[in-house]
Amino acid sequence: MEQIKINDNVNIIYLENEKFKTNLISVFFKRALKRDEVTKNVLLQYVLTDSTQKYKTQSDIEKRMQELYSSKIDTNVSKSGEKQIISFKLSFVSDRYLQEKITDDAIDLLTEIIFNPNIENGGFSKEYVRLAKDVVEQDILAIINSKDKYAYNKAVEIMFEGESYAVNQDGYIEDLKEIDEKTLYDYYRQFISTSQIDIVVAGNFDKESCISSLKKHFDINITPVTIEKEKTHRHRSCGYVEENMDIVQGKLVLGYSFDIAYDSPDYYKFMMLNEILGGGASSKLFNIVREKHSLCYSIFSMIDRYKGTMMIMAGIDHENKDKTIRLIDEILADIVNGNVSKKEMTAAINHFNYSLEALNDSLDAMSGFYYSQKLSGMPKTPDEIRGLLSKVTAQDVTEIAKRAKKDIEYFLTKTV
Repeated sequence: MEQIKINDNVNIIYLENEKFKTNLISVFFKRALKRDEVTKNVLLQYVLTDSTQKYKTQSDIEKRMQELYSSKIDTNVSKSGEKQIISFKLSFVSDRYLQEKITDDAIDLLTEIIFNPNIENGGFSKEYVRLAKDVVEQDILAIINSKDKYAYNKAVEIMFEGESYAVNQDGYIEDLKEIDEKTLYDYYRQFISTSQIDIVVAGNFDKESCISSLKKHFDINITPVTIEKEKTHRHRSCGYVEENMDIVQGKLVLGYSFDIAYDSPDYYKFMMLNEILGGGASSKLFNIVREKHSLCYSIFSMIDRYKGTMMIMAGIDHENKDKTIRLIDEILADIVNGNVSKKEMTAAINHFNYSLEALNDSLDAMSGFYYSQKLSGMPKTPDEIRGLLSKVTAQDVTEIAKRAKKDIEYFLTKTV
C-alpha cells in the first residue's frame, strides 16, 4: 500500500495486486454527517450516474461501459461515525488482458460522471432529479418495511439524540419535496468544492500512466468543510422504549456505551469482547440465547469504532422479550466475572484471521479496508491488526466488559 498526494485535499491510496483480471478505482468524498445534507448526498449518487454532459441518458452511459469491455459503475452512501462517505467506483478489465489500453478511457468516464453532470437551465435535468427522488423514496420505504433495519435506526435515533450520529444515512422522505433540480445543483457545486477526496486504486496498472491520468482530473481546488475529531458517546440512560407495529416477529435492540476511543490501546480488546459476545456462530449470544435456549431467531452484536458503543440485535417471539433481556444480562455478567474460555479466545482470533485473509479475495473489500484505515487517522495493516489482537488476553476481555453501561432497551413488537 502506497499513499500518493495530489494536493492537500486529494489523495491516492495505491494497492498493487496482480491476482485479478479486473481493476477497481474508487473515489470517496468525505463530509461531516449533517441532517440538512444527508438526503441530498443520497440523491446525488443517482443523478450523477444517470446523465452527463457527454452521455445524456442512462443508455448512453451503459453503452460506453459496454464499449469499455463491460465496465461497471457502483455508487454508495454510508455513515462512518459522524462522517458521511459518498463513493463512486469503476471496475474494468486490466489492460494486460486486452489488445488495447482502456485505463485512461475508464478514468475519463468516471470523472465525466463525477465532474460533468448534465445541466439544463442552471440546474440538473428535471426529469432525472424526479426519477432519483422516486428511487430514494422507494429505498427509504423499503428500509422502513425491513423491520430489522427500522428497529436499529430507531434505537440509534433515541440513544444518540442530540448527536450527529443519530442522523439516518439513508435520507428522509420529508426532505425530498424541498429539493428540486436547481437546489440540488447548487448543493452539488458546494459538495464538489468542499469535500475531501480519497482515491483508492486497486489492481494491476501501468502505475505511472494511471497516477498521471488521475492527477490530471483530480488536481482541483478544494476548501474542505470542517470535520471535527470524533468523540465517543457518553452514557445516557434512555430506559425501555417500546414501539408497536403490525409485525410477526419482535425486534429487540440493546445499546451500550463503553467510552473506548478508536485510537485507544483498548480498542482491540473491545473488538475481542464483541466477537466473543456476539460476533458470529461461535459467540456466546448465538450459542446460549439461540441454540441452547431457543429464545431468538437471530442474534448478534456490533460495535462502532468511533463512538465506542455496542448494539445487540435479536429477532424474537414477542413473549420472549423479558427472558431474552435477562439472559443477555446474565451472559455479560458472566464475562465480567471472568468466564472467558481459551476455546472462545481461539475461535475469535481464528475468525478475525479468516476475515483479514479474505480481504485478498476482493478488490472492493481490500479498497474499503484501506480507506477505512486511512479514515481512522491510525492506519494499520492486516498484519499489524493480527498482532494487536493476538496480544489480547481473556483478562483484558473481562476488564472491557466491566465498562459496559446500558443506554437503551428498544423493542419493536406487535400491535396489541
